[in-house]
Amino acid sequence: MDSVCKRYGAATILDDLNLSVGVGQVVSIMGVNGSGKSTLLRIAATLTTPTSGELSVNGADAVKYAANARRYIGAVMHSPMLYSDLTMRENLALFATLCQLDDPAERVEQVASRLALDDRMDERVRRLSHGYRKRVAIARAIIHGPSLLLLDEPETGLDNAALDALMDIVIEWKSNGRSVLIATHSTEFVSDVADAVYRMSGGRLRTVEID
Repeated sequence: MDSVCKRYGAATILDDLNLSVGVGQVVSIMGVNGSGKSTLLRIAATLTTPTSGELSVNGADAVKYAANARRYIGAVMHSPMLYSDLTMRENLALFATLCQLDDPAERVEQVASRLALDDRMDERVRRLSHGYRKRVAIARAIIHGPSLLLLDEPETGLDNAALDALMDIVIEWKSNGRSVLIATHSTEFVSDVADAVYRMSGGRLRTVEID
């Protein structure tokens, strides 16, 4: 992100914001509710257009060519972005097919196993708890092996086993030279894996020293 601003009417949410997430880096954004963390991630996910400024993913213009950029992005936002009347299996299979994966059925089984979803794959999403919906959202986000993984308060609603699985994914993404951007309230969640931590306030970022 270069000089990104986001305004809603007279309200400035992001103010001339610059942020880079390098290859193999995990970057964390912290801040109180309403500070702009989710807006930042929505722009990074190409779900919201900045008022001004530039956004690039894999060196390509992600504002002008948002549809192409999404091929390289996996995002877990506050909304799970799932079809509630479809089963978990159907949701993941649909996304795998849209991503034109070579063996979508096999990939669905892989991510389902990783998030411990195996025994409930044919249950409709609308019947699931918040925690299970979050697990399915994580599975959807990683199914195509994106080079940039965006996580907006991913720890919310997850039990310890799911949190451990998510941390394993973050560590794997980092070790494989992929990038992760996390917005979180939990210092503990990112303290051992983050390469850089920023605090958001007033629409701007300031660096936080990592102990």
